[in-house]
Amino acid sequence: MTMNKYYYLIKVLRAYREVSFGQFDRETFREIKETQDAADAIEELSEENEKLKKELEEYKRHPTKSTIYIPKEQKFPSGSRVKIADDFPHAIAHPKGCFATVMYSYAQKFGGDDTESYQLDVDGIGEVAWYDESWLEKADE
Repeated sequence: MTMNKYYYLIKVLRAYREVSFGQFDRETFREIKETQDAADAIEELSEENEKLKKELEEYKRHPTKSTIYIPKEQKFPSGSRVKIADDFPHAIAHPKGCFATVMYSYAQKFGGDDTESYQLDVDGIGEVAWYDESWLEKADE
């Protein structure tokens, strides 16, 4: 029994005392129900946290078994600085010669094989998707 369950038990005992003295009302009942729901939610979160801790420890022991998919053939890894080509399609409107930071590829975000489309954090504009690899070049800043 965790601390949360003890807290719930104390609430129930207080409610029992109120019933004994004829002071039990709907508000007390609602408070007990909310406390139980919160205790249950905290218990579930604690269990999920323990599971994630175990996964992290497993990852630290075996980093090649990562659950994050990062394609090896990706030209620009996350965090790379790139220059956006001046001859990109007119539908994408921003100043020519902009620089950006690669956030992730489509494959990294959603899985699959599309390692040539990128979400970028364009300097002075913010995050924009999806830029084709052919519109980008490594930045020489």
